[in-house]
Amino acid sequence: MANGYARNFLIRFKKALKAIPATEEYYKNKREKHLDIIRASKDEIKTKLNTLKESLVFKSKANEEGTLFGSIDAQEISTLLSEKLSFNIEPDWINLKENIKTIGEYELDIIDPHDKEKESLGKVKVEVLSEEKDI
Repeated sequence: MANGYARNFLIRFKKALKAIPATEEYYKNKREKHLDIIRASKDEIKTKLNTLKESLVFKSKANEEGTLFGSIDAQEISTLLSEKLSFNIEPDWINLKENIKTIGEYELDIIDPHDKEKESLGKVKVEVLSEEKDI
């Protein structure tokens, strides 16, 4: 990139900043504050998951063998979990290999997808029941 382009356009219209020590220090501090907020929210999620005692219950139509006429995905689980915890849990935080397609009880890990170690923040019990048919 030409020096004139940076000087006359990018810096002038605040699309870029000069690479000086003060700018580097500013963004280093900003990044640390952001990481502190992320750590605090992870701790909050851990404590809320530990206080959650009951399992998440889903009712769905199923056949006699226990196979659902559909599936339960991470989006549905995260919606119900967010309502229970009153804290937003994104679907990609739920460690679900594939959608739930049978009746039963499942234990799922909640992980931070952006964490390199994929540390478990807690576990959630999911119970899938069959809807009763009205006769």
